[in-house]
Amino acid sequence: MLKGAALVKQGLIRNNALFLSVASQFNEESASTVLSWFQELNFISGLNEMEYRNNTFSKIRNSEYKNRVLELLKVADLGIKDINYIEDRYEGHSDEIKSR
Repeated sequence: MLKGAALVKQGLIRNNALFLSVASQFNEESASTVLSWFQELNFISGLNEMEYRNNTFSKIRNSEYKNRVLELLKVADLGIKDINYIEDRYEGHSDEIKSR
């Protein structure tokens, strides 16, 4: 198995190639681990945030995830002490019904 330094030394990486990708192709374990981590990473841009709403609500209802979110909010120092999920009995109805 070739290690990352050997890949560079042997000139196996093109100037326009991502080192992690090449190292992973040569079964470099640490590179494969890093690439796997990035593949599991989810980005939320804010452009289509409604798609993530149900996922967010399910996480808040799970005490383990709720505690993790609260810990993140604590570190971010936003002044948020707790979060709760309140079931909307008008879920799925038009805004007109909700405003009545």
